[in-house]
Amino acid sequence: MRKFYSRIESYYKDKLERFSFSDERHRALGWESRDAQYKRFSVLCNFLKEKGVSSILDVGCGLGDLYQFLKVHDIDCAYTGVDILPDMVERASSFYPGACFVAGDVFTENSFSPSSFDVVYSCGVFNLRVDDNYAFLDKAFEVFYSLSSSFVVCSMLSDSSVDKEYEYFYYNREKVRGLASSHFPYCFIVDNYLINDMTVFCSKGRGL
Repeated sequence: MRKFYSRIESYYKDKLERFSFSDERHRALGWESRDAQYKRFSVLCNFLKEKGVSSILDVGCGLGDLYQFLKVHDIDCAYTGVDILPDMVERASSFYPGACFVAGDVFTENSFSPSSFDVVYSCGVFNLRVDDNYAFLDKAFEVFYSLSSSFVVCSMLSDSSVDKEYEYFYYNREKVRGLASSHFPYCFIVDNYLINDMTVFCSKGRGL
């Protein structure tokens, strides 16, 4: 994991310096456009409105843009963002002082209690190519299951993409479904909002 975290730091360091205070802040996070970032968030928000949850943990929160999106769309839930990069957390806190942001690594040094959040959400954490992306995703499902009291929602790149880049990893829908089903009794996948993306929804017990 140390090798992976070094890669994350090197990937985001330059982008953070160049774009985090610009009109193209989405580029600091590696997103292709603000519209694409918001489409990913919209899939989550539609789910939250339907389920009426009261708290969410945003793993890999970056600059905290999800917090603003939830506020704009009247999603009333307690928000906590966590990111392994202290610079990200520092800037997110300055952009959104009303939110709770924490610097930390939930995969190796988790400081949150079990079942602390109704929803654990992650967007973009799994996109960079590592030695074994499916093993990383499997570990994440295990950790997220522990942290969530009800639901886990994750977005990732899909292997249906027609414009693949080597530094990113593109997941197979059925393999993702199989991993999710090994941890959660209920899951489904939505992939009709962007041609290169999918979101998996998992439940610990409540039906989806």
